Amino acid sequence: MELDNKRLVARTLEIAESLASLEGLSPPDVTVVVVDNIYKPRLRLMDGLDVDLVGNTILIEKSTPDNILYRVLVGVFFLSYWHTFKASNPAMAQELARKHFFKALVALFKDHP
Repeated sequence: MELDNKRLVARTLEIAESLASLEGLSPPDVTVVVVDNIYKPRLRLMDGLDVDLVGNTILIEKSTPDNILYRVLVGVFFLSYWHTFKASNPAMAQELARKHFFKALVALFKDHP
């Protein structure tokens, strides 16, 4: 059974917040929104991923499940780093997302072959 995008993003967010806590970061309350470049007040972290620091919002373009997973991980790690240290570190967010990508992928799909 394939995960629909809404459940995919919700489950990915849970996993990403748990991983951020394991890294010693304090994840904020995050809202994930899948969009097609319609929301304006944002910071572009990478292609297909923007964040709104004020609203703790992650904005991702529609994509394949693996890209959605990676973008949500980067967004959560970025906002968690910001929330913890009040500093912007996109490189660290991407490094942590790469570090935890396969662990998150397995957790995401273990009950959904």
